[in-house]
Amino acid sequence: MPTQTLTLPVLFRADREDGQLWITAVFPTELGTYDPSTFTIYQHVGQHGSGTRAWYSRTRAAKPAEYRELLKELREIYGRSMGDGDPIIRLRVIQRFGRHYDRVRQEKARALTQRGEDSNHV
Repeated sequence: MPTQTLTLPVLFRADREDGQLWITAVFPTELGTYDPSTFTIYQHVGQHGSGTRAWYSRTRAAKPAEYRELLKELREIYGRSMGDGDPIIRLRVIQRFGRHYDRVRQEKARALTQRGEDSNHV
């Protein structure tokens, strides 16, 4: 059976904390928690986590030179199948976090609720 390939939008944000520049990947269609107002984020340090629009608004768009290494890391993680039924995920870099992504997460949360999924394991 051929491995399925999915496309996942990602954008990159830059944030300065204690004089250090942090680059974060934002997956706008992926739930960060069971709460559909959250989305999945990823950094070199800490790796996967959860973000909010409030956090997002305090950051700026990262420049391609700033996120190049993080994008490479993510493509190594997601760009290969780990076995039967595990899809290959092609990352598509986007520039804007449109409100339609909020609707996608709301729909995913609704589907989880209908299936009775555990809210701690999104």
